[in-house]
Amino acid sequence: IADSVRSAEWAFEQVSERKLLIEFTYLITHGQMLAERLSDQVREMELLKEDHAKLHVLRLISVAQTYDASITIRSILKNVKFEADPDSTLASLQGEYILCNEGRCEGLHYVRSQHLADLLHKVVPFKETVAELISILDVENLEVFLRSAFLDNSLDRTRLLQVLIDRCRKESLETTTRIVKALYTVS
Repeated sequence: IADSVRSAEWAFEQVSERKLLIEFTYLITHGQMLAERLSDQVREMELLKEDHAKLHVLRLISVAQTYDASITIRSILKNVKFEADPDSTLASLQGEYILCNEGRCEGLHYVRSQHLADLLHKVVPFKETVAELISILDVENLEVFLRSAFLDNSLDRTRLLQVLIDRCRKESLETTTRIVKALYTVS
């Protein structure tokens, strides 16, 4: 138990709204809330003027995971402007924020990804990251992403549908059919 934790009861009260074991465990062992720690880490990246691509990658992966999707490394390399070596940048995020296996990247943990998605959208509109993901996800992950994202009533579906229409104009009939079927399962 961390020195700053008064008691297990106190720690439970701090996380009682969400009642998540990962939050409770992190608070008990580290003495601060997971969101606070992630906020400190993001602030440190900004202060150290690390490659801005790190935050872009985290923004994309955290929002993708929020809607049950992962991103191919190929899509990341094609759509993120890296200042430093992409391999080194992704490796620096591996294990702490993301997991990259078999050509795909996803968040380390769903709750961490939710916190990161919130932290990384203070100015950048969340819907813009969702729109970007609609444009860059591979078809398999796009299907999963759409099924989940279009259930989220807080998103502007009109904007997302326009991005999706633009994407479908560039895709094959087979891919467009898969996208329409994914949307159909939401309704």
